[in-house]
Amino acid sequence: MDDTPLLVFSMLFRSIFNSINVRSMTEIISINKQIAPELTQTEAMVIRDASLPKVRDMEKKSIVKEIQQIYAKTKIETHMNLKETQQDELALCLLISQDILKDFKTLTIREIATAFRNGSRGVYGEYMFLSVTLFYNWMKAFKFDKNRSDILMKQREWEESLREKKLDEREKRNLLINGLKKIFTCYTKKEYFNDLNNHGYDFLDGCGHIDFSGVEKKEMLEEARMQIEMEEKNPHIKHDKLTKDQLSEMVETLASKQPREVRVAKKIALTRFFDELVAEKKTIEDLFIDQK
Repeated sequence: MDDTPLLVFSMLFRSIFNSINVRSMTEIISINKQIAPELTQTEAMVIRDASLPKVRDMEKKSIVKEIQQIYAKTKIETHMNLKETQQDELALCLLISQDILKDFKTLTIREIATAFRNGSRGVYGEYMFLSVTLFYNWMKAFKFDKNRSDILMKQREWEESLREKKLDEREKRNLLINGLKKIFTCYTKKEYFNDLNNHGYDFLDGCGHIDFSGVEKKEMLEEARMQIEMEEKNPHIKHDKLTKDQLSEMVETLASKQPREVRVAKKIALTRFFDELVAEKKTIEDLFIDQK
């Protein structure tokens, strides 16, 4: 068996305070999207909706199903097309989905729902009946709405300012601890958690809290390989992998250069560490109580 991935997996946290760069900071923030302070609550909702998984990362059948729900709600709100057959409704939703995948794939389902909601209420002008063309125009109006573009721009500029901000050692450490707390909270609530770039694992490892033996790490690596192999053989299994947007954030970072099996193995290790932490009735705060 090739032990190269194991060697990579066993490498301790590399000069954590010196290696943390601006991009790693924004990756941790992305675990729980932070909003530019200058934005209102309504504007913050625009950012959160835009931060959800894009349509381009969804399967076509899932998109069609979501559009059917949005369209059904639109019919009720507008009192139009209420007598059309299920076949006609499905055909129309398929056409809408094709338009979305071609011209609006960077939107999220929630944004598309908002576009339909706005359109049905006359935000984008009056209409006489519901049609594919009308829905296309609604989504186009939403996508290129100047107010929305300005809000997204403000958020991007604020995030850029964070990238340029130089953090001292305490701020860097607190940022990582807070990111780890959010991951652990998701775990305790039995929700899906994504340790983006394995920052949570690497931080704990670098602080000396991960004490799995070489044999245990090797077992986790083998488990990761089996998990990946099973996913590749069965495409219906939900893959534990990042969206295209998240992958783009990993460019030029250490974790993006790691083999997938190493990344999966580290998440398995982090989950087991959390299992032990809960069994001992401890929290993330308990790990760093003497280091504040």
